[in-house]
Amino acid sequence: MSIAWAVVMLVAAACGASEAAPDTIPASAAAALVPGTLPEADVATYEAASLGFTIDHPIDWDVEEDPDLGIVSFYGRLVPGDRFVENYNVAVVELVDEMDLETFTELDAVRLAVSVEGYEAVSGGETTLDGVPAVTVVFDGTTSDVALRFYRLVAVRNAKAFEFTFAASRAEFQNFLPVIDQMLAGFRFRD
Repeated sequence: MSIAWAVVMLVAAACGASEAAPDTIPASAAAALVPGTLPEADVATYEAASLGFTIDHPIDWDVEEDPDLGIVSFYGRLVPGDRFVENYNVAVVELVDEMDLETFTELDAVRLAVSVEGYEAVSGGETTLDGVPAVTVVFDGTTSDVALRFYRLVAVRNAKAFEFTFAASRAEFQNFLPVIDQMLAGFRFRD
């Protein structure tokens, strides 16, 4: 594990910054995302077989998988008035020396503080991911002069760290919390 890995993963999350709005969705469609969850017909399941998981995502979001880096990225559409494309990534990191969740998250906190411009932890806690203990952190940062808020969840299973990172502009972050919950509820380990 290296700081470079954290930078790759967070750059993927931060790639949602945009000055133009070619994929802008109508305000009425954006409003349908808030508050509450997406209807079942608007959710698809993505299987990342080589990375050992499946996860739900909004059906109209773009998906990119890079199995060599161990990352799957999901990109939404630009909401009117917003300069950032909300997105989330799932990264899978092979662990060495049978590292546990506590040790990994301690190292992860250091990596985030070093690699995220303007890093400031907002909150954190414990939860589960498909029945596996997990740790969450919400933190702020910036990219391309856009104030961002991130939701990060990490679980360790079978000598792998599964890192879920959602990024949104701070102004839109609260609107996407129900969608984040829905996507994580649809996460399943496959190995």
